[in-house]
Amino acid sequence: MRNLILINLILIIITILFVQCNMFSSQQQLNYDVSVALQPDSRSLSATAVVTFEPNVPNKIEFRLLKSLRIIDLAAIGFDFDEKMDDENYRSIIFTKQSDANKFRIVFNFSGEVFNMPRETNLTQRHSNSLGIISDKSKEGIYLPAGSFYPYAVGDWVANFKIEVKIDKSYSIVLSGNKLNETLEGDYSLSKWETPFPVDEVTIVGGQFQKYSKVFDNHNFNLFTYDTTNLADKYLESVIEHYKIYTELFGDYPFNEFSIVENFFATGFGMPGYTLLSGRLLAMPFVALSPGSLAHEFVHNWWGNSVYVDYDKGNWCEALTTFCSNYYYNVYKNKENEQNDWRKKALLAIDDLPNEKNYPVREFKYQRDMFDAVVGYSKGAFIFYEIYKLIGREKFFDAMKDLAKNFRGKRAYWDDLINIFAKHTPNDINNKINIRQFINDWLDATDVPAIEIAESQALDTKKNKLELQIKKSTNLVTTIEININRNGSWENQSITLKNNITKISINNPADINEVLLDQNYTGLRKLFKWEKPYTFNKILSNEPIIVLPNANSENYEIAKKFYDEMISSGYKCTMVTSESFDTKIAKNSSIIALGNSSDNKAIEILQSNLPSEITINDNEITYNGGKINIQGSILMANVEHPYDTEKYSCIINFDKLNSFDPLRRLFHYQSYSLALLDIKKPGKPIYSTEIFPKIKDRKKQILKIKQ
Repeated sequence: MRNLILINLILIIITILFVQCNMFSSQQQLNYDVSVALQPDSRSLSATAVVTFEPNVPNKIEFRLLKSLRIIDLAAIGFDFDEKMDDENYRSIIFTKQSDANKFRIVFNFSGEVFNMPRETNLTQRHSNSLGIISDKSKEGIYLPAGSFYPYAVGDWVANFKIEVKIDKSYSIVLSGNKLNETLEGDYSLSKWETPFPVDEVTIVGGQFQKYSKVFDNHNFNLFTYDTTNLADKYLESVIEHYKIYTELFGDYPFNEFSIVENFFATGFGMPGYTLLSGRLLAMPFVALSPGSLAHEFVHNWWGNSVYVDYDKGNWCEALTTFCSNYYYNVYKNKENEQNDWRKKALLAIDDLPNEKNYPVREFKYQRDMFDAVVGYSKGAFIFYEIYKLIGREKFFDAMKDLAKNFRGKRAYWDDLINIFAKHTPNDINNKINIRQFINDWLDATDVPAIEIAESQALDTKKNKLELQIKKSTNLVTTIEININRNGSWENQSITLKNNITKISINNPADINEVLLDQNYTGLRKLFKWEKPYTFNKILSNEPIIVLPNANSENYEIAKKFYDEMISSGYKCTMVTSESFDTKIAKNSSIIALGNSSDNKAIEILQSNLPSEITINDNEITYNGGKINIQGSILMANVEHPYDTEKYSCIINFDKLNSFDPLRRLFHYQSYSLALLDIKKPGKPIYSTEIFPKIKDRKKQILKIKQ
């Protein structure tokens, strides 16, 4: 019997090892040696790419290259090949391994124009992209991803790259990986680059940049901008601070430098060794230097850019990067208000997800729109926060160091992360909660639990305890705070809710005034209605009626453009004009009203629900002691619906805008109740505040103690 058990155990171990080996064997490796000459004046390039292979060459391999690039010569050793043109943008070359071959090498020679305009963005997309562009315009430049300057291999490949770039010496070039050297040859510069370990793809960016640099810990930190800037020191010192923080948390930085590069179209991309940020973003350091921007892209050097993702099998890296940067940077810097604010906004965004846009975090692949971002970034990051609370800071970042070290240059999957967390979970935790099931349950869930105070016992002076029952609506395990007010001073007690009913005892109840359930938003849970301020995001997700100004108003066309952009961005909404708006329509719908009270009677009705510190007349808006001209501003205010507490209403007050662009800005403030924008000043609102439903009964969250 014992021998049988031992044999079964050995078979299980062999099976596990086989599965792991099989996983890594599917990740095939090749080598590129690329020489490319860029000619911005003609928007073109010419290149030679030599591809060699590691052992276990597959029977078939497909390479793709932009159709605009003409293949001048193609030579293959060990392969037969055939070209096909079955894609709108790319040509595919299929190589079939010759049965008797023992050497394998492919040489591509190609040239041509590369000029693919960045795609237009809509209201739910913040980043643009291009298949590849070499621009000859002033203040524009070069963006060449895989397939635009080298043929990329289709499938689960990683590759070692050696790249040589020749270009007019007035241009600076940045590549993924490490820069080896740069020399001048007459009017041209020649730079050589090499990846320190296999990467999944490489992108070239470049332009006629101003360059600013600092050296720290034998690493180069650079800023490339089209114009001179007085912000260089601010940006470089900030990224050096990120380097200090995240090498402490994750281990060695994977590259020999990090560059911040200005882009000429809307991007916030993190590439191996650099980040590509739009010029408009770099001009707003209060945004670019926030944890969700520069820190986020820097952290991608570990998650996504040195430990890779197989997007079809689940993208974990955006969630982990968001937790480590957008959230944990504030923990590291002891910014408690910012921590609470991130958790609250994440829970609000999750709560506002339309049913048809909600899906398990495990199924997230990439961000097509803002709804995907809520699932893959916000909810995914909150799941990592749940893991962090359960196993503790030390063990969590031990797991991060393990992931960074052992998967550098490889793809990692959700199961790999789960295995690493299981390895680093303390035994006393794992004996109570199965960490693998805990994580898998969260990754597969579409819902989050509702949590409330179920009941309480009367104060027992003999036991000197207050006993509570906390009720949870699902089997998902979460850790939350109980907030106890003792004679005006708050103390927080952390509890892990494993069962649907959890009993807790609080000592010394005589000096307790009240007990609150998770007032700091620490658990991944449903929010109570009174916790949820009215937000722009909430009404966008509730199929509103868009009420336009009178058809003869000067504001009508801009308001109509707002509706058209909503429709093209995938929002569900309908449109009426002020002339058609009546009580019946108002009672049956959530409402977004555009224009002002002089040309839209819906705004005239809704204005009575504005906060007392906001007043509007025909000429100006007064806010908390300040004033701004109505024609120089936009007021977005999400206020109580006039007829139905289950519906929402929003005022977007403006007058005589010259373009739609100022209204587009509103979609950066979806978590706001009220935002007053100066249309001439980008960035933060000049005034904002939260507006909450008027609900008095909060006994499911707040327990008042009667002594």
